[in-house]
Amino acid sequence: MSNKFGRRIANAVAALIVIITGALQAGSVSATMFIVVRVICGVGAGMVFSNTPVYMSEISPPHTRGMLVGLHGVGTVTAYILAAICALAFSFVNTQMQWRFIFIVLTAVGVIYMATLCFIPESPRWLMQQGRDEEAKKVLEYLHRTKRDPRGTFAHAEAVQIKAQVVAEKNAPSGYLYIIRTASHRKRALCAILLWTMGQGTGITAIANLIPTLMGALGFGTTMQLGLGIVWTVCAVIGCGINIFLLDKI
Repeated sequence: MSNKFGRRIANAVAALIVIITGALQAGSVSATMFIVVRVICGVGAGMVFSNTPVYMSEISPPHTRGMLVGLHGVGTVTAYILAAICALAFSFVNTQMQWRFIFIVLTAVGVIYMATLCFIPESPRWLMQQGRDEEAKKVLEYLHRTKRDPRGTFAHAEAVQIKAQVVAEKNAPSGYLYIIRTASHRKRALCAILLWTMGQGTGITAIANLIPTLMGALGFGTTMQLGLGIVWTVCAVIGCGINIFLLDKI
């Protein structure tokens, strides 16, 4: 979807999925309904999770690309902090509606996310791939114009590079089978897959989601369980910040 319709459209569809499923989770009338829409919500989350670093890498200037793409991780764990804070706050609400509030927040965040897509530009690289060169140049000028470069010299140079690369790629084969059959692409694919698999294999997602359960098993009360969840996610943000700092340094 991202390649065919653009990065913004793909994220807009993902946001729409999250909004609809978030509302259905908040209004679930049975466990079956909740589980089904929860699974579909995961599809929307996965779309955002995979598409965002692609978009960030395509709009970032080369000298800060590592840092800007790394902010994707900061955003992810910051969202964990917000979710943990909401969980702690809602734990003091004494009503049968208590568990639904977090999904109301999820729906609201989806609406805000959808609205913000109206204010960000499309990927210049994708525009070049579609033959919309002038639009791509305008986006690059918007992204790179500074007081030191009022004429957008850097933007024009990058436009030339992107166009040359897009033209070269059009004459080359593509697709999953080509990646598998080509040694250099196969290496890159394996590196990416192993990196993500090993990162998730540490159990970071399971720990983030199950902190209250783990802390409860250690004998902590509800408030302490949820409070320690916030502490853990704050430490994760600090770790992301350190990583981003080192990424472009070493």
